[in-house]
Amino acid sequence: MYLIVLLYALLALSFNIAKKAIFYADPFFLIGFRMIVAGTILLFYNRLKNAGNGSKAISCTTPVLSWREIIKVSIFHIYLSFVLEFWALQYLRANEVIFLYSLTPFITGLLSYFLCKETISKRQIAGICIGFLAIIYGNEINMNGIDLAELILLMAIISGAYAWFIIQKLLEKGHSISIINGTSMLYGGILSLITWYFWSSAQTTNSLTLNWVQFFIWASLLIIISNIIIYNLYGYLIRRYSVTLMSFMGFLCPTFGTFFDQILYGSKIENRYLISIILLIIGLYLYLTLPRKNRYCCNWLRFCYK
Repeated sequence: MYLIVLLYALLALSFNIAKKAIFYADPFFLIGFRMIVAGTILLFYNRLKNAGNGSKAISCTTPVLSWREIIKVSIFHIYLSFVLEFWALQYLRANEVIFLYSLTPFITGLLSYFLCKETISKRQIAGICIGFLAIIYGNEINMNGIDLAELILLMAIISGAYAWFIIQKLLEKGHSISIINGTSMLYGGILSLITWYFWSSAQTTNSLTLNWVQFFIWASLLIIISNIIIYNLYGYLIRRYSVTLMSFMGFLCPTFGTFFDQILYGSKIENRYLISIILLIIGLYLYLTLPRKNRYCCNWLRFCYK
């Protein structure tokens, strides 16, 4: 169980590392660099693993996958999801981003309702409403108008959640998750670098990074913690614990986010954060603890988190 706690602690920490990293480089360049390096590592590792097992190594080129599906995953799962998130991260505190990402299981459930025609019970609707209320209260979102950065971040979350439906179809066809992630990271990173090139060309001042040493330190930490440790740890835990438990324990992410916010930035732990976390726990409990007859109807649950 302590590994689940470690997973969400690292996940909360990764948002703070990302916040540090974008101070030293343009978000487009940072994402492009991070994803190309991480995608290459994943694909190379997958080739070595298959070769070491004595089996025919899986090709690292896209012909193994459907071009249409992998391009959609690259755009929605990597490019739009991370570009929009990191842009918003420039204007929001890391803890605010973490709280908004706690909406992921609820947004995925709503997408499942519209895309897969899955039913949603009154209990789940209540859980969704309480979950959204928790985030609105925790982030002090003004109901008369949402902040632009928060709106952009919400678009990133929706994009990432939608991508997992595409990934689910690829997994059902027998494709490897490491190949899917590695290839989509590689192409998503290339798209981000192309965006950075045209974006920077249009700027009057074009500085690649503010500090190369600091950039490499924070970018490397981000790749190691987020793309390597968290990815592999989540894959290990999802085979040992139920999907419902893993999703429910997601409340630990904003809990650790509040803690890191105090340690790293000296922010006070306000009562609204504590109340918001309690509301989030209630919302997750209502939404994820399904009646026995409906317990296996939500296949999307295993794909709730990136």
